[in-house]
Amino acid sequence: MAMAANSKTALVILTAGKSTRMGEPKALLRFGKHTALELAVHNAIEAGIQRAVAVVGHRAEEIRAAHSFTGLPLTFQWALNLNIGSPQIVSLQAGLKELQKLSLDAFLFQPVDFPLVTAADLQLLIQAFQRRSSGSERIFIPSYENRRGHPVLCDARLIEAFLKLPPDRSARDLFEQHQITYVETGNPGVLEDMDTREDYLRLREIYLSWKRASDQKGSSRIHPSDPKKAPAPIPLPAPLHRPEGRGGPEERQAMDQLKI
Repeated sequence: MAMAANSKTALVILTAGKSTRMGEPKALLRFGKHTALELAVHNAIEAGIQRAVAVVGHRAEEIRAAHSFTGLPLTFQWALNLNIGSPQIVSLQAGLKELQKLSLDAFLFQPVDFPLVTAADLQLLIQAFQRRSSGSERIFIPSYENRRGHPVLCDARLIEAFLKLPPDRSARDLFEQHQITYVETGNPGVLEDMDTREDYLRLREIYLSWKRASDQKGSSRIHPSDPKKAPAPIPLPAPLHRPEGRGGPEERQAMDQLKI
């Protein structure tokens, strides 16, 4: 069941990379009945998000031909990054250009290679943004056991600042200029990306085990209510110091996990 509509929030899905180590487009990798791209779109729908943009580049026509998002309760559109092999910030900017003239409160962005992100994670970020105590809170990042992950939610007022970043800069450079709010989630999947075939097979098995567990409970939502009891363990990276304030060396090290 979809959550309350968030008509002023959009999701940008980044899937323009060459996937050199994977050997095939990550957007097309299957998790049961769905591709990785379909998982991200359906999570947006379940979280009540009513607009999604998928940025494609390498093998764009193949990815587009494999998907149809018509008839869904959200507005879906494609954006194209023609600069194959460019830094990921260029793909994010391509997606944001499709949003800059809309009346939005916030946008989220997520690389397609984080297949264990769930609708509940999106909703946690949206709720944290809606409950923010001051206008200075503009960036919201999920955290599991003090480790930062994806997706990232940003105040829509930052769109223009993102679009002005040169190609040799990254989203991390902008993050260092603003207060970051870390939102705790019970899902370790916000940390897990897939770069190799081995990564994909491991995360697919975790996803399918979560799916089997939810089916047994008669639930349509896939989410480990208690990560310590999740059907399959997820090896986690070493913990990082959780920084306070802006822009210190620990903050930059933490941002390195964000892949953008």
